[in-house]
Amino acid sequence: MDLSHFSLFFALCLIIAFICYKWLSKKITKPVKEIITTMRHVKNGDFNARYRSKTKDEFEFIGTSLNSMIAELKQKIDKEYILVLKQRESEYKALQSQIQPHFIFNTLNGFITLNQIGETTLLEKSIFDLTIMLRFILNHQDMTTLEEEFSFIENYCSLQKLRFGSRLNTSIVCEEAIKKGLIPKLLLQPLVENAIIHGIEPLNQPCLLIISASKITRDEIVYIRIRIEDDGHGFDATRPLTGENIGISNTKDRLRLCYPNHIFQFESSPMNGTRILIDIPEVELNYEHSNS
Repeated sequence: MDLSHFSLFFALCLIIAFICYKWLSKKITKPVKEIITTMRHVKNGDFNARYRSKTKDEFEFIGTSLNSMIAELKQKIDKEYILVLKQRESEYKALQSQIQPHFIFNTLNGFITLNQIGETTLLEKSIFDLTIMLRFILNHQDMTTLEEEFSFIENYCSLQKLRFGSRLNTSIVCEEAIKKGLIPKLLLQPLVENAIIHGIEPLNQPCLLIISASKITRDEIVYIRIRIEDDGHGFDATRPLTGENIGISNTKDRLRLCYPNHIFQFESSPMNGTRILIDIPEVELNYEHSNS
């Protein structure tokens, strides 16, 4: 009798142990499988996948932590993706604004006029300037030196002078020590074009356009300051961006991508000209090194 009771008790314990094993196994393996499934979704690029935690144990903590990590990863990827898209869009807009059709048209008209009046020396120089500009634009480099950028701006302004004559006077100076500093190619061209077309063209009088780059120190931090200033027509800087100053917005976007701690100052008012100051921390500015 005792043996039969013992056997019955032992069998009952085995049944209870089996039930507990199955219950615990399901309780453990189900959330583990769900976590693995969620991770597989993420591995395959589905960053909207989430672990649906309904338990009140350690797996809930693991699942919640996993969800937080996925959300943070998605946010970082989205941020980087948006930055890349904005960079591509900015580069596209910059490409569109590099040489406007009206500039080419006016330049070619200037060439015709120079030929008609016999200014062959100036004509040859102007054709050379345009050739150098187009070569600079068509190269596939994303960055260029301040020296090359300023050389491009000098050629650009020289060709604009064919149209504006004595109405356009320029001062273009880049400090020797920073000439090899690297900036996004054609960063300044939209700003210079804005100054000429919207600042100088509306006025029938001589105007001065200043373009410079130099080192300054502010609060013990060394900056490379790029200055573009004219004493032309100016405009209301508080109004929404339009075609007149969309180049400013585009330049600011490109600066933000390359130099997170740059300072961009913009001042303009009707009949008082426009001034733009771009301060780039020298520690964020790379320099071109000679191969020699």
